[in-house]
Amino acid sequence: MVEIETRPGGPTSTRLGVSDEAEAAEKTERPADLADAIVWLARWHGLSPRRGDIVHALPAGERGPVLAYLEDMGRRAGLDLKVENAPPHRISPVTPPVAVFREAGGMAIITRIDTDAGEAVLVDPLRGEETGTVMTLDALGALLKPAVIYAVPAKTAKAAPAGVAAEAPPPAKGEMTAAGSDWFWSAVRRFWPNYVQVIVAALLINILGLASPLFIRIVYDRVIPNLAIPTLWALTAGVAIALVFDIVLKLLRARIVDETGRRVDMAVAGRLFDKLIGIKLAGRPESGGAFASRMRDFDTVRDVLTSSSVVAITDLAFIGVFLWVMWLLVGPLVLVPTLVVPIVLGLTLAIQIPLAAAQRESQADSAMRQGILAEALNGLEALKAAGAEGWVRRSWDHAVAASSRTSARSRFWATLAVTLVATANQLTSIVIIVWGVFLVISGDITVGALIAASILTGRVLAPLASIAQTLTRLVQARGALTVLNRLMAQPSETASSSTLATGGGIAFRGVTFSYPKAAGPALADVSFAIAPGEVVGIIGRVGSGKSTIGRLMAGLYEAGDGQVLLDGRDIRQIGVADLRETVGYCAQEPYLFTGTLRANIVMGRPFASEADLERAVRLSGVAAFAGEHPNGLDMPVAEGGRSLSGGQRQAVALARILLRRPSVLFLDEPSASLDARSELALMAGLREIADEGVTLLIATHRDRLLDIASRLLVFDKGRLMADGPKEGVMTKLRAMATENRNAAD
Repeated sequence: MVEIETRPGGPTSTRLGVSDEAEAAEKTERPADLADAIVWLARWHGLSPRRGDIVHALPAGERGPVLAYLEDMGRRAGLDLKVENAPPHRISPVTPPVAVFREAGGMAIITRIDTDAGEAVLVDPLRGEETGTVMTLDALGALLKPAVIYAVPAKTAKAAPAGVAAEAPPPAKGEMTAAGSDWFWSAVRRFWPNYVQVIVAALLINILGLASPLFIRIVYDRVIPNLAIPTLWALTAGVAIALVFDIVLKLLRARIVDETGRRVDMAVAGRLFDKLIGIKLAGRPESGGAFASRMRDFDTVRDVLTSSSVVAITDLAFIGVFLWVMWLLVGPLVLVPTLVVPIVLGLTLAIQIPLAAAQRESQADSAMRQGILAEALNGLEALKAAGAEGWVRRSWDHAVAASSRTSARSRFWATLAVTLVATANQLTSIVIIVWGVFLVISGDITVGALIAASILTGRVLAPLASIAQTLTRLVQARGALTVLNRLMAQPSETASSSTLATGGGIAFRGVTFSYPKAAGPALADVSFAIAPGEVVGIIGRVGSGKSTIGRLMAGLYEAGDGQVLLDGRDIRQIGVADLRETVGYCAQEPYLFTGTLRANIVMGRPFASEADLERAVRLSGVAAFAGEHPNGLDMPVAEGGRSLSGGQRQAVALARILLRRPSVLFLDEPSASLDARSELALMAGLREIADEGVTLLIATHRDRLLDIASRLLVFDKGRLMADGPKEGVMTKLRAMATENRNAAD
């Protein structure tokens, strides 16, 4: 388990993880229960978080190790949270409110404790109440588990009165607004006690390392000349004990390094993945494969903290101890390793300059190669259909050749560093022996001292043998960290939100938007307003900006100029979790994930009821083909939904959105891959959705689907060309088409 911090007279605290009691508590709780408690605590402290923001991006399992994400959940609420093992009677009266775990499941809040009267006040956070039930501490102890969550406002949190929109929170602890590594080092610094333990273990290991050379010196210089066999056995026993402790300490050190590395990996990898899924689409790299390759660069950084690199660095600090002992034993012979150590370190550091340059080129070429591989796998069907296997093979060969050249150059410099260190070690041992022989002959040192000095020389130079590899890893890690810093510096979607109205009114005011690196704007000065419950059709040529309307409504991109309003409020004031709860966007080419049909539908609503699931499946048309499969909703789905037709993928994506019961629904070509019968079934489902008061926007090229619309928006080259009742707009379009035909004749 983890290190437990004990405070005098207080409970035990788990700063680096969660305790056994806390683990037992969390296994009976759902993320939703913990979120309710955190929201209550935040509002008590004058903050105004939304529950959806707290559970957003957390594991979707109904039960699970949610306390592992406690820090992130607290950050989203503007709180610093800490879990401790403490029965109710040991909670300080000045501490509440605190969150506690019920034995029967669920969470509660202790708002007041009176140890003199033996009473406490317990509140149910799910009811949002401020006054609770007065209970005795004995009754409370039987009701609750011995795990407590303490909360204080984060130092950087901006308090807001209840019911008033909180200011957008500052970047998360460690999240970057500019290039830098604090996101990484702030996570590592949390585990500094573990690294102190590694240093202490290294000190003891290096001290015990003196036992063997000193044993040999005494045996040669004292035991053999005097035939002191009893002394030999005593010394042997002492050395054996030292070796046992040496083994134990090395195993403990390795365990601490591995455990610390695992925790750092969990903390930092979580931040990286949060950044990955929270990054604004406008800042997303062009190549998904290259992006994934950059994410794998984190493995290089992690290895520095979890591998022998930590051991080599700590052992290097104790070279001076062995040199001092050598000076006591052999005097001037210590000059040899004393001179060799800085020379070897200097050469190794000098080699890092060309090595670092080669590493940067190698990482860039490797990212390019991974990008080509990912694109080839994702577009394999298109490549085969176009007969373009040769084209992608040439691109692959070029990338492999470039990667091989830079990798070979990188390996050359790394090998040179290792070779120089190994050669220096051998030459040092030879010089020690040769010079030592003359000192023995002159009587300045003994044979035992010479042998001990030879062994100590090996201990001095041993860290140098691995320091070249360590420096190489450090160079790789530095390059990887630089790349990851750029990723962490990208802007993220905001998690802050104010009280959200859900009437379903949408308005665009002078919106202009361009995609990154696009030649022209996708939308230009677009303005319109749609009333709640209205059904609007959106038509236009390919590339006219229809899909962009939906992406801006869902907050996938931000308007460059102008405003997108939801119920009169700029959507940038609304957190993405709440925005996408209200605005459903069904893309023309939806992506499905490996798993089952059910998993792809409920992925954003893991606690959805069977009734809600049945409704979404029925209205979307999924029931039509799922009912014909032996496994029903448990039918397998291949990566990207390749096992389903285009129409079936669209139906699954629509069911996924309908399960959220949005107030506004944007459908992008929902019937593009449907036959006439399936299109009629979809229209029936959409009419039922519209009858529920949902605001519907349908971008389509199919005239039949427009039958359910009462209003049309016509786009051309990013501009709104017509807006009005469907019949009037259609009449105008037919007249324009007739004029164009007559003009052409």
